[in-house]
Order: sequence, then C-alpha cells, then structure tokens
Amino acid sequence: MGASTEYRIEAKNVVKRFGDITALNGAELRIPANCVFGLLGPNGAGKSTLILAILGLHQIDGGEIFIDSEPLNPASYEFKRKIGIVPQELAIYENLSGIANLKFFGSLFGLKGSDLDSRANELLEFTGLHDRRNDRAKTYSGGMKRRLNLAAGIIHKPEIVMMDEPTVGIDPQSRNLIYDLVENLANDGMTILYTTHYMDEAERLCKHIAIIDQGRIIAKGTVDELIDIIGEKDVIELEIQGALSDGDLKQIVDDGTVEFIDGRLIIQTANGGAKLQKIMNSITSKNCDITSATIRKPNLETVFLHLTGKELRD
Repeated sequence: MGASTEYRIEAKNVVKRFGDITALNGAELRIPANCVFGLLGPNGAGKSTLILAILGLHQIDGGEIFIDSEPLNPASYEFKRKIGIVPQELAIYENLSGIANLKFFGSLFGLKGSDLDSRANELLEFTGLHDRRNDRAKTYSGGMKRRLNLAAGIIHKPEIVMMDEPTVGIDPQSRNLIYDLVENLANDGMTILYTTHYMDEAERLCKHIAIIDQGRIIAKGTVDELIDIIGEKDVIELEIQGALSDGDLKQIVDDGTVEFIDGRLIIQTANGGAKLQKIMNSITSKNCDITSATIRKPNLETVFLHLTGKELRD
C-alpha cells in the first residue's frame, strides 16, 4: 500500500526497537505541505527516534516512511537536497565567522561562487545577522547563535525542515525573533516538523499538532480540535460574599459542575464566556456580592496533561 499524495511526510505503523526497548510502537504521522507541524511528547516518548527515522538515520524494524509519496531513500541526492535539519545542539563552528559558517554548510550541498555568496548574505539579512557577518560565531549571543544555526540548516533551500527545539535556552526577545523567522518560512511554502518544550510556542506556531507517548501518536489535530477531543470545559472562578445553599448552587448552571470552596465559586461549563453574565445575575439575585471573576479556557497544556498525565517539561 502506497502513500497519499496529500502529504509531504507520511509514517505508517513505524516500529523501532533498541534491544528489549520498543521506542516506536506503530507510530503514525502525516504532515501536509506548507505548514508548521508540531510534534509534542514527554521525555522518552519517541520524538527524537521518530525524527531520526524520518531522516533515515535510524533503520526501522517495521512500517513504512514516505517523503512526497516516495519510499524513504536517505542515500539519494534528491532526498538530501529536499531535507534540512536545525538540531537542538548548535551545529555551527564557533571559530568561524557567521558568513564563513554559511559558506561552509552551503558548499556541502554543492553551492559555490556567486550563488553561494548570494544565498549566505540573503540568510544573514533574513536572520538579522548581516551586520555581524564577519565576526566569529563565538562572539555571538545565545539568540544569535540559534539564528545562525537555523540559517545553516536552510542554506540549501530545503522544502522540508526538521526543527528540534530551535529556541531552547534563549531569552524571550530572541525566541520571538525566531518565531517570526519560522512563520515567514512557512508562509513562503516550507514544510516544518517542529518540536518544542514550550506550550505557548506550539500554540503560536503550529497549524497542526501530534502528541506522541510511549512510541505511539495518541492524538492529532489543530489546538481547537485537540481541546474538543478531550471535552475539556471552561473554568469560571468567582469570589463572592454571602451564603449559597445546595439548591442555589444547582440553579446557577444547567450543564456543568459547581463547587463552593472558601468563598470561591468554581464552575466548569462549556462556552463559559457566553454564560458568564447569566451566571452572575443568578448569584446576585440570591443576595450575594461578586468581588472578582475570571475565566480560564482549556489550552494545549490542558490537553497534554489530560492525555499523557505529565507536564510537557517533565
């Protein structure tokens, strides 16, 4: 059975064992074109193993992997030209300048002469490093090194890029610069498989998300679709002054749960924002004053904790 032409990357029932340990246990992944696709999972879930399998750096024990509907062939020039890698560990030469780093990596993919010069300078402009192009990379800040690392991974204009935690260990301003770069690359037609330990990063960047745990993809979809899958509800928290009977509590909301704890009313219900005013009117009609009100909507972190029982950074 072949691959679908809808997807740039397709992994079918992939199995990978290391001795008695099964790192991938029937993993299924389908990544469409022109998007940032997030792959999230707790430590040891199989993320890195699956990425290395897609890159052809792990020989799998079962299943199939396709790139643009063709069986994975990491030895082919076409595959190497099409794929880029931005690793978590910095893959740059600290004693070379920014432009020398890019020229070196570009030469590995056959770029030379004016084409190499043009592409290296284009990426230095793109990553905001052009003014420092002749300085050694060891003089760069952590964020600048991350941007140079990204530029080195895309010097050959790959169509598909694996980005493994490209913002780890840098300051918020540098993270935001890399977010902008990643969004621009996706808007220009690049397909990006992105791993991160930052939930806000995944929510901002990733159009599609897959969650892997114990070697299997256990959920996939957009953030909104994942929230719908687990059926999480909005949480309304009200601080009130006054007393409410059990009968009063039952009347406050008709399709959720209500708890009254130490002067705080905790309500879980779907579409809480639309119901808030009615809820507040019901409470004040029972001679209670509301001193504060907050709504917490379910998010990707809620989904992840629900599905894996772990925090993403565990």
